Parts: sequence; C-alpha cells; structure tokens
Amino acid sequence: MAHRRGRPRLRGRALRQSDAGGAPLLRAGEPGAREFGDAVAEGYRVAEEEFSEALDDVERRLAKLEAKK
Repeated sequence: MAHRRGRPRLRGRALRQSDAGGAPLLRAGEPGAREFGDAVAEGYRVAEEEFSEALDDVERRLAKLEAKK
C-alpha cells in the first residue's frame, strides 16, 4: 500500500527506536524485551494499515458524493 501525506513510515528498528521511553528497555537486554518491542511495532503497523484502509474508504465515498452533485 502506498504511503501518503508526507509522513515517514517507520519500520523495524527505526520504529522501536522512535519511542525514546522504550529504547532503554530494549537495550537493557531483559528477556523478551526484543520480542515485546517487535510485537508492539507490528501492532502499530497493523493499526496504521487498518486506519489507512478506512480513510481510503471514506475518501472513495466522499468522491462518489461529490460526483453526484
């Protein structure tokens, strides 16, 4: 899916490091911290995709309404 609106899409390590509060946890080497960080990052990716699809749907519906005018 193409990324829109000029927002950079963070992936993998960049996404995990984008939250300064979570970075020390990942560097601490605690068991499961990396898996936790990966799960959180994946959750954000899924949510972003779902919101993007919903926004696309709204934009399509608005375009249809505008075309009917």
